[in-house]
Amino acid sequence: MKVIKVFKEIGNYVVTRDSVKELFRKVTDLVEDEIYFDFGNVQFISRSCADEYLKHKEISKKDIKEVNVLADVKEMLRVVRSSRKNG
Repeated sequence: MKVIKVFKEIGNYVVTRDSVKELFRKVTDLVEDEIYFDFGNVQFISRSCADEYLKHKEISKKDIKEVNVLADVKEMLRVVRSSRKNG
């Protein structure tokens, strides 16, 4: 199991798709199959970044889970996940 602190990799505002893509490039190179994204201190994720995150999570061969997700970030991920299912 590998824990990746999103705050350390990107910062407390996740606002560019490229930052999410870079995060998943790093994940691809990891030996571990179980990855925990620690969203502690991440206060905001844009809708486009949430979409990018969920897209990469879906196609990844790794078992990816989120931990320490603040309410606003959790809600954005939920909204985007829901719109992806309906779209």
